[in-house]
Amino acid sequence: MLYNEFKFKKRYFNCGSVGIIPRSSIKKIHKNMEDESSNPTGKKICERLISVYYDVKKEMGTFLNVNYDNLAYVQSTNVGIGTILASFHWNDGDEVIIGNNEYIDGILPFLALQKKFGVKIRVVNSSNLINEINSVMNDKVKMVFVSHIECSTGVEHDIIRLCREVENRENIKIMIDGAQAVGQIDLIGLENVDFYIFPFHKWMLGPMGTGMVYIGDRQIEQLCPITLSSIGGEITTDNDIVLKSKAMRIENSSFNFSMYSAILNNLNLMKGIEIQRIYQTIEELAEYFAQKAVKLKGIEEGTVYQNNGMVFIYFPKEIDVEYLRKKLEESECICRTFREKNCLRFCFHIYNSKEDIDVLCSALERVIGAVTNKERTNINSNIC
Repeated sequence: MLYNEFKFKKRYFNCGSVGIIPRSSIKKIHKNMEDESSNPTGKKICERLISVYYDVKKEMGTFLNVNYDNLAYVQSTNVGIGTILASFHWNDGDEVIIGNNEYIDGILPFLALQKKFGVKIRVVNSSNLINEINSVMNDKVKMVFVSHIECSTGVEHDIIRLCREVENRENIKIMIDGAQAVGQIDLIGLENVDFYIFPFHKWMLGPMGTGMVYIGDRQIEQLCPITLSSIGGEITTDNDIVLKSKAMRIENSSFNFSMYSAILNNLNLMKGIEIQRIYQTIEELAEYFAQKAVKLKGIEEGTVYQNNGMVFIYFPKEIDVEYLRKKLEESECICRTFREKNCLRFCFHIYNSKEDIDVLCSALERVIGAVTNKERTNINSNIC
């Protein structure tokens, strides 16, 4: 079944950026969009869209072990963060605490808060996250924002422990970026956080422009979104508004639910394979690669880091990792770089195999050898 779902020539190890959409899900999107084009406002089409709207939420509620009424659709993690932040009142001098390894699209909405409202951002070292957060905690802090799994390091944070041990918990909101976690690891404890935001286009192998946010019970009634639509609220006869009592109050009214039909199909595929088996396969493939990578010529001791389905290889500063990535792509092996950390990141999923990894290792050793020889030649030329 997997062979028929994922047919592509290159060996792809970058679902942490964008995953590969199963072929049956692509067919679902095409079929639904063709149907919609025949009569976009027809009764059958509208009924199907409503069905997809609720079916995806119910399935994701089960998948995440949360009440589906606490889930809202957003187009991406970035949009979800911005929508939530714009739904609260902020004052000059309010503070937020952010980990130092957050992705740029997670940071930018907070920088906008700083620019627009004078909100102060405190950046803490995420290697000792809870202690660092508590060391700068004060009465002005309104929110803590961190990633469940950091995209540039693979470090996984214990969100249950975070919610239990962070000081002043009753007065602050905890927002989690779940982009690298949903679909990669078993999710436990989401009900402890206030906001958990994630896209479907990474480890969930869905199309771009699809995502969700989980909103805790205590926060739903506090949200008054500036982007309010007819899904989330109603206008009264005296021109006031009444907000829905569910997470849907933050939703935009113009979603492409043909794309979400792919999510429904993906969830059914995952259930057919068994989600725990998927998690196990992801981790086993990453472990297999990490064990082989440490033995490759040109890989220095202590430079390979594996966590769950992600493997990072760090290089000396004189090695251009972007050049390495391009040369690997020429060998039809796709990965991602983080130039600020001078590393390559490899992400593994159910469409990868040990045979793929063997080819990757051969290509990686060859490319590193060529780059290392090039560096030696440059050094010798400079000496001469």
